[in-house]
Amino acid sequence: MSQPWKDTINDARQTGNPDTCIIGGDYVGHEIANRLVNKGVSVALVDTMPPSDPPPELTVHCGASLGLTELRRVNIHEGTTILSVCPEDGVNLLMAQLARTQFGVDRVIARVNDPRRVTAFKDLNIETVDAAAALGRLITERW
Repeated sequence: MSQPWKDTINDARQTGNPDTCIIGGDYVGHEIANRLVNKGVSVALVDTMPPSDPPPELTVHCGASLGLTELRRVNIHEGTTILSVCPEDGVNLLMAQLARTQFGVDRVIARVNDPRRVTAFKDLNIETVDAAAALGRLITERW
Protein backbone atom coordinates (compact mmCIF):
# COMPACT_ATOMS: atom_id res chain seq x y z
CA MET A 1 0.00 0.00 0.00
CA SER A 2 1.38 3.41 -0.92
CA GLN A 3 1.82 6.28 1.49
CA PRO A 4 -1.11 8.71 1.47
CA TRP A 5 1.19 11.76 1.21
CA LYS A 6 4.21 11.55 -0.97
CA ASP A 7 6.06 13.46 -3.64
CA THR A 8 5.17 11.74 -6.89
CA ILE A 9 7.62 13.68 -9.02
CA ASN A 10 10.22 11.54 -10.74
CA ASP A 11 13.78 12.54 -11.61
CA ALA A 12 13.02 12.82 -15.32
CA ARG A 13 10.48 15.54 -14.65
CA GLN A 14 12.51 17.64 -12.20
CA THR A 15 14.37 19.65 -14.80
CA GLY A 16 13.30 23.15 -15.78
CA ASN A 17 10.92 25.65 -14.34
CA PRO A 18 7.19 25.32 -14.91
CA ASP A 19 5.26 27.92 -16.91
CA THR A 20 2.34 27.40 -14.53
CA CYS A 21 2.07 26.17 -10.96
CA ILE A 22 -1.35 25.03 -9.76
CA ILE A 23 -1.79 25.01 -6.00
CA GLY A 24 -4.44 22.78 -4.47
CA GLY A 25 -7.98 22.34 -5.60
CA ASP A 26 -8.20 18.55 -5.49
CA TYR A 27 -10.26 17.55 -8.55
CA VAL A 28 -10.53 21.16 -9.74
CA GLY A 29 -6.75 21.55 -9.68
CA HIS A 30 -6.29 18.20 -11.42
CA GLU A 31 -8.75 19.16 -14.17
CA ILE A 32 -7.06 22.49 -14.80
CA ALA A 33 -3.63 20.82 -14.84
CA ASN A 34 -4.75 18.20 -17.37
CA ARG A 35 -6.32 20.82 -19.64
CA LEU A 36 -3.20 22.99 -19.59
CA VAL A 37 -0.87 20.03 -20.20
CA ASN A 38 -3.04 19.05 -23.18
CA LYS A 39 -2.46 22.57 -24.54
CA GLY A 40 1.30 22.06 -24.26
CA VAL A 41 1.83 24.19 -21.14
CA SER A 42 4.56 23.16 -18.67
CA VAL A 43 2.64 22.59 -15.41
CA ALA A 44 3.54 21.72 -11.82
CA LEU A 45 0.74 20.68 -9.48
CA VAL A 46 1.16 21.10 -5.72
CA ASP A 47 -1.61 19.46 -3.72
CA THR A 48 -2.44 17.35 -0.69
CA MET A 49 -4.28 14.81 -2.84
CA PRO A 50 -2.36 13.12 -5.67
CA PRO A 51 -4.17 12.74 -8.98
CA SER A 52 -5.10 9.15 -9.77
CA ASP A 53 -3.58 9.05 -13.26
CA PRO A 54 -1.53 12.16 -14.07
CA PRO A 55 -0.23 12.61 -17.60
CA PRO A 56 3.53 11.97 -17.84
CA GLU A 57 4.16 15.63 -18.71
CA LEU A 58 2.67 16.82 -15.40
CA THR A 59 5.03 17.41 -12.48
CA VAL A 60 3.22 16.54 -9.24
CA HIS A 61 4.26 17.44 -5.68
CA CYS A 62 2.10 16.09 -2.85
CA GLY A 63 2.43 16.87 0.82
CA ALA A 64 0.42 16.83 4.01
CA SER A 65 -0.08 20.60 3.78
CA LEU A 66 0.40 23.52 1.42
CA GLY A 67 2.98 26.15 2.25
CA LEU A 68 6.31 27.74 1.52
CA THR A 69 8.25 24.46 1.77
CA GLU A 70 6.13 22.86 -0.94
CA LEU A 71 6.38 25.91 -3.19
CA ARG A 72 10.17 25.97 -2.91
CA ARG A 73 10.37 22.45 -4.33
CA VAL A 74 8.67 23.49 -7.58
CA ASN A 75 11.33 25.85 -9.01
CA ILE A 76 8.92 28.77 -9.19
CA HIS A 77 10.36 31.90 -10.79
CA GLU A 78 9.03 35.36 -11.62
CA GLY A 79 7.77 34.16 -15.02
CA THR A 80 5.68 31.37 -13.52
CA THR A 81 1.93 31.91 -13.46
CA ILE A 82 0.45 30.79 -10.14
CA LEU A 83 -3.09 29.42 -9.99
CA SER A 84 -4.25 28.95 -6.41
CA VAL A 85 -7.50 26.98 -6.60
CA CYS A 86 -8.00 25.59 -3.08
CA PRO A 87 -11.55 25.37 -1.70
CA GLU A 88 -10.55 27.73 1.15
CA ASP A 89 -10.27 31.43 0.29
CA GLY A 90 -7.80 32.06 3.13
CA VAL A 91 -5.40 29.42 1.78
CA ASN A 92 -5.65 30.90 -1.73
CA LEU A 93 -4.91 34.37 -0.40
CA LEU A 94 -1.91 33.12 1.60
CA MET A 95 -0.50 31.13 -1.36
CA ALA A 96 -0.93 34.14 -3.66
CA GLN A 97 0.90 36.40 -1.22
CA LEU A 98 3.72 33.86 -0.75
CA ALA A 99 4.14 33.57 -4.51
CA ARG A 100 4.46 37.33 -4.79
CA THR A 101 6.65 38.07 -1.78
CA GLN A 102 8.90 34.99 -1.74
CA PHE A 103 9.26 34.27 -5.45
CA GLY A 104 8.56 37.59 -7.16
CA VAL A 105 5.81 36.09 -9.31
CA ASP A 106 3.98 38.68 -11.40
CA ARG A 107 0.83 36.80 -12.39
CA VAL A 108 -1.26 35.18 -9.69
CA ILE A 109 -4.81 33.98 -10.24
CA ALA A 110 -6.89 32.78 -7.29
CA ARG A 111 -10.16 30.94 -7.00
CA VAL A 112 -12.51 32.86 -4.71
CA ASN A 113 -15.37 30.82 -3.32
CA ASP A 114 -17.15 33.55 -1.33
CA PRO A 115 -17.99 36.46 -3.66
CA ARG A 116 -17.82 38.86 -0.71
CA ARG A 117 -14.04 38.27 -0.59
CA VAL A 118 -13.26 39.19 -4.22
CA THR A 119 -12.45 42.78 -3.24
CA ALA A 120 -9.84 41.65 -0.69
CA PHE A 121 -7.98 39.76 -3.43
CA LYS A 122 -8.28 42.57 -5.95
CA ASP A 123 -7.00 45.08 -3.38
CA LEU A 124 -3.79 43.00 -3.33
CA ASN A 125 -3.63 42.99 -7.15
CA ILE A 126 -4.49 39.30 -7.37
CA GLU A 127 -6.55 38.20 -10.38
CA THR A 128 -9.63 36.28 -9.32
CA VAL A 129 -12.06 33.70 -10.58
CA ASP A 130 -15.31 34.07 -8.66
CA ALA A 131 -16.32 30.40 -8.42
CA ALA A 132 -19.96 31.14 -7.56
CA ALA A 133 -20.38 33.55 -10.48
CA ALA A 134 -18.58 31.22 -12.93
CA LEU A 135 -20.66 28.20 -11.97
CA GLY A 136 -23.86 30.24 -11.95
CA ARG A 137 -23.08 31.55 -15.44
CA LEU A 138 -22.33 28.07 -16.81
CA ILE A 139 -25.51 26.58 -15.40
CA THR A 140 -27.82 29.39 -16.54
CA GLU A 141 -26.28 29.32 -20.05
CA ARG A 142 -27.63 25.77 -20.34
CA TRP A 143 -31.08 26.75 -19.13
